Amino acid sequence: MKKYHYQLVIFKNKNYFTNKVLRLFHKRIKELGIKKNLINIISGNKVKNLNFNEPAYCLYFGCDKNKETKELQDIINNDILILPIVSDLNKAQNELPKSLHKINAIELNKKQDCEKIVSCILEGFRLLRKTRRVFISYKRDESSAVALQLFEELEKNGFDVFLDTHSIRPAYNFQDELFHRMADCDIIMMLHTQKFFESKWTKEEFEKANSMSIGIVQIVWPKVEINKSAELFIPYKLKVKDFNCRDLKNKLVKSIINDIISIAESIRVRSLASRQTNIVGEFAKEAQSNDIEYTIQPNNTIILKYSASSCNKLIIPTVGIPQSDTYNYSRDFIKNNIKEIFILYDHRNIREKWIEYLNWLDIHLPIKTKKITEVSKWIKN
Repeated sequence: MKKYHYQLVIFKNKNYFTNKVLRLFHKRIKELGIKKNLINIISGNKVKNLNFNEPAYCLYFGCDKNKETKELQDIINNDILILPIVSDLNKAQNELPKSLHKINAIELNKKQDCEKIVSCILEGFRLLRKTRRVFISYKRDESSAVALQLFEELEKNGFDVFLDTHSIRPAYNFQDELFHRMADCDIIMMLHTQKFFESKWTKEEFEKANSMSIGIVQIVWPKVEINKSAELFIPYKLKVKDFNCRDLKNKLVKSIINDIISIAESIRVRSLASRQTNIVGEFAKEAQSNDIEYTIQPNNTIILKYSASSCNKLIIPTVGIPQSDTYNYSRDFIKNNIKEIFILYDHRNIREKWIEYLNWLDIHLPIKTKKITEVSKWIKN
């Protein structure tokens, strides 16, 4: 299988934060274990050097004097994902050439916006999954106002947010659904109020998240001492002045919410990288104990080699619950002379009905799912 390179195309115009975006991108790539030499940065006037058979993503930094160019048209004609970036969404029509007016733009006018843009790049390269799921863990009688505020603001920023009062339908098993949704989350927003760890439910949520290696954004209320079990998670400590009317049961001021969302973006990358590493690590241990040769690719897939002449089994480690997008991505590898493809996932805490559905898909689709806990049963075959 040929070596992967990721190509980041940049149409660079004057923007104070452009270089900050690139520095942050390289930092996140390093956290994901991607070597810097696997990333090709291509400026807009060098699109002719682009390899259209390798993954590419384009950033277009808008300005008042933008115009159509042949290089931009080549990017559009080859169906490469483009992220238009403007200083103000209200000025998008003026700052972007007409060919980009139909593409949803993103605003870059403050440092916090950089995280959001870098997440878009990583999602475009399939280094992060496109689903952006957040679970809010909180004690209702202490932090309902902030929980609801975060629910609304995270939704506005493209996250799929789980909040118990809004996300579980009537007649569903509350606890099963709660842990099922947690297993498919990228991060947990833990609203660490005075009595958070005194509640059986919130304490159990924290312990489950910890056991699943899900990243936790720990938002600590004023004068609250951090619980010893949560000391490993970097806290975001609130002050009385961060609350509207200085009321600890009220909503947070807008600037604090923006900071929390930026932190969520950065912890999401590290959380997904950690969970991916855990799955790959468990698999590697079993492969080594069975003397089976394997190679881990830069795109996080694993090739199994059962003989010197063939490498026809591909493993795709998957964080959370396998979705239709995972199958669609897997399908692309069938063209590369891969005879067998397996989606490797951790079934623990996933609802039994969903696992039955995945088993049914295994019967009817050429791409099969495999549980990480059962690697030893099938890896030899």
